[in-house]
Amino acid sequence: MILQDFGLLPWATVRENAALGIDIRKFYGPDGTHAPVTPGDASEVDRWLDRLGLAAQAGQYPGKLSGGQRQRVAIARTLALRPDVLLMDEPFSALDALTRANLQALTRDLWIEQEFTSVIVTHAIEEAALLGQKVLVLGNPPHTSARILANPAALTPGYELSDSYRTICADLRIMLEDS
Repeated sequence: MILQDFGLLPWATVRENAALGIDIRKFYGPDGTHAPVTPGDASEVDRWLDRLGLAAQAGQYPGKLSGGQRQRVAIARTLALRPDVLLMDEPFSALDALTRANLQALTRDLWIEQEFTSVIVTHAIEEAALLGQKVLVLGNPPHTSARILANPAALTPGYELSDSYRTICADLRIMLEDS
């Protein structure tokens, strides 16, 4: 799970924060179904820190990092666990536009590489259209029926420049206004 506020421990270094899930899993043990029998290790953490451009910051504390770097630490912590499901609660909401776009592209690339299922909660229509192959639209409660918009072209490179992306964004906007 990747939280909106990153969920980093301020007294732990980047490497320690990225290894937290592995340390907890070693303590509790795997279930063999959703937690692999062989948990990741320090090399897995270092691999993700390097892949996410954080190797040079591995010994730093979260207070010295930018918002985008903190979010990448949270992503590294989660991916080091080799998840089959990735839950993201407004993971990019507190970031500037360029960092947000870069992390959305990273999320797309990782989804293509790792083939995990992801559930992303967002209030941003464009983000839902960009990253959601199926978009569950929730308006004002009570929610008495599921409204799901199919978006099979999501997560494909360059999709945000297409007419179908603009159409999906417009459809989502209309669905939200009607709720």
